[in-house]
Parts: sequence; C-alpha cells; structure tokens
Amino acid sequence: MQFRTVMSPAVAAAIVLTLAVSAWGQGGSASDDAALKASQQDMTWFHDAKFGLFICWGPVTLTGKEIGWSRGGERRAFSGTGTTPVEEYDSLYKRFNPTKFDAKQWMSLAKSAGVRYIIFLTKHHDGFCMFDTKQSDYNIMNSPFRRDITGEIAKACHKEGLKLGIYFSAPDWHDADFYTKTQDRFLDRFRGELRELCTKCPFRRNRTVVSELSEHSFRSNRTLCRSGATLVFYMLSWSPKMVKSARI
Repeated sequence: MQFRTVMSPAVAAAIVLTLAVSAWGQGGSASDDAALKASQQDMTWFHDAKFGLFICWGPVTLTGKEIGWSRGGERRAFSGTGTTPVEEYDSLYKRFNPTKFDAKQWMSLAKSAGVRYIIFLTKHHDGFCMFDTKQSDYNIMNSPFRRDITGEIAKACHKEGLKLGIYFSAPDWHDADFYTKTQDRFLDRFRGELRELCTKCPFRRNRTVVSELSEHSFRSNRTLCRSGATLVFYMLSWSPKMVKSARI
C-alpha cells in the first residue's frame, strides 16, 4: 500500500513525524491507495520549501547523551541497551526545567535564517511526551516546567507562518504494555496520543502536519501492521492536509 508520500532529496533526511509504525506492505485496494496519496496541490508547499529545521530535545539533554538510545534496560523489539540506568533516565524529567525556553524567539530566529518548516520531536523511544497528554503521566506537564512545549512551538510556528511537522515515535520502552501480550492497552494510548497531537487547536491552525511512517520499529509486530492503514485514515480525518515522508 502506498501512503501520502513526500519525495524530496534535499530534505529527505530531515522529515518528520515518526509514527515509527511498520512496514505496512500488506497490500491494499486501488481505492485505498488513491485515498492515501497526497494531491499535487497538497505537495506544492513542501517541494517549494526546501529548508527545514529538526529540533530533537527533551530531559535527556541533562546528561548530554543520545535521546532514547542512551536509556539502559530492556529495549523491547530492539537489541542492545544504553549506558544510563533506567531509574536515572526515567527520572530526568523531574529536573527538567528549561526556564529560558522561548518558542517565539526560536521560531523568529528560524524564519530569519530562511527556515520554511519545523520538525519537532514530541516523543522518542524513551516514551517521554513533550506535550500535554491525558494518556500518560510521563509528560512535560509533570516536570518542574509544567508548560506544553509542543503547543507553544505550534503556536509560534503559526505566528511566523512556518509549517509544523511532528516527530512521534511508536516504540515506547517506558510503557509496560509495549511489545507484550497486553499491547492492545498500549495501542489505545498510542492512538490517543496521536489524536491529541492531530486535533489540538495549535496544530489545526497550521493546516499541515508533515509525517513520517517508519518501518523499522514494528517490523515483526503484526498487530500494529494490520492496524496501520486504518490508523493513517484516522489521522487524515483528524488532519486532512497531513503528508508524510517516504521512509517505509
């Protein structure tokens, strides 16, 4: 099955909302393919944009190590482990208080540099949500900062006329139900978080969510594979102008 696809060599490495959901190549009807393809009109802005900024940030910056991958413990669906003990890594948010953060200043500076769209990491494999969510307590609103950083980025992007892409990773090593026999419970929260991101007012103002559906994270996860096409249709109903990169 072919999804709404962005093909632009100049920015292919930078794009965008990782739903790290799966190699969904299970086949699909011609009508499904047509419905999931972006129109030329939807794609025009992206082909013209050329220059985007990817912001990858979170509590892990307190350690100076790589986000997600530096977390120790089990990596369900993956191999290897990180160097920061789980207990330490998962508690970093309790000290994360970026009081000098100013979304308006960041986006103004980006625009002055010629940036046309922003990609912001809302959640990585460590499971920490940089947005206000009702699906998990492990989010920015329970840090000392207590502000919806993603929401502020979205509003600032809208003010500056910048398109917004959200990088959202499906693997969640903090969630006890991820990649287990009880994964349906994880999937409910996963879909809930996506719905929140796609429907909150600041995002809808931007009209376009640039998204990436990546294959690597759920290569062997048949449950999510089967639900993938349905999930994309849901996302399109929440954000009709959504497009994605070709990383599947």
